[in-house]
Amino acid sequence: MLKATTQTGIDPHLALLHLRNTPITGLKYSPAQLLMGHVLRSDLPASTALLQPATPVNVQQGLRQRQLLQKHSYDKGASPLSPFREGERVCMKTTKGWQPATVERVRDEPRSYDIITPAGAQYRRNRRHLRPDRVAGHRDNDEITCPDSDADQEIEKRETETQDTSEPQPEVETDIGLRSRVGRSVKLPARLQDYVL
Repeated sequence: MLKATTQTGIDPHLALLHLRNTPITGLKYSPAQLLMGHVLRSDLPASTALLQPATPVNVQQGLRQRQLLQKHSYDKGASPLSPFREGERVCMKTTKGWQPATVERVRDEPRSYDIITPAGAQYRRNRRHLRPDRVAGHRDNDEITCPDSDADQEIEKRETETQDTSEPQPEVETDIGLRSRVGRSVKLPARLQDYVL
């Protein structure tokens, strides 16, 4: 917003005033009303009744309701990850890819683990940066990197498939008529019957 005010030449303080007078989505109060109890006087027309002090009511309940709606929307596409136990072999996400590690301790904080690598380095990681180690049979002193997950392999597979199919294939003329690259027959509209391809 401040960039826009400098580009258009509008007073930034006036823009901030309008922003503070704008009601919060889902609530009937603006930030100025929550802080000072009334709408601030600006160059926009407002009735004198709005400029009189009034205590906002049920603000905490309204904010909590907004949070619950946001949580509900987020939870539609999210699912909880299964927790790990102490001593369980995991793969830890690093800048170099997925590296093997072992859960040393489950912390009191939710979804938080103390991890130790085969080299002896200790880390604290969230559950989303860890996944089960599916490589069986390697010992703690092995220097093996964890293979890419099934999800990563699926994404790579889809990318290669889309690259292969993204090349336009010419339309093939058969005894039935024109066919598109997916195999559907193409029937020209009546107004183009006299036009030869």
